[in-house]
Amino acid sequence: ILINENKVSLWLGKFENAEAFNTYINIGYDEDGNTIPSNFQIDFGIEKYDLEAVESDWMSGPCEDIDTLF
Repeated sequence: ILINENKVSLWLGKFENAEAFNTYINIGYDEDGNTIPSNFQIDFGIEKYDLEAVESDWMSGPCEDIDTLF
């Protein structure tokens, strides 16, 4: 795993609704409490990350303003 301190990654995607977005990014848990990687993690080859440092948001309409996206 490549870890760069003091770095930020910004990921953009397109989802039909908030439920689809949350389903894609949320990790799951098995019956023993072990984590099941999210589809986001699988698609981008991310083995683990600090869940406390993650911020995410879904917008209901198109946006072309970079300041709004940030």
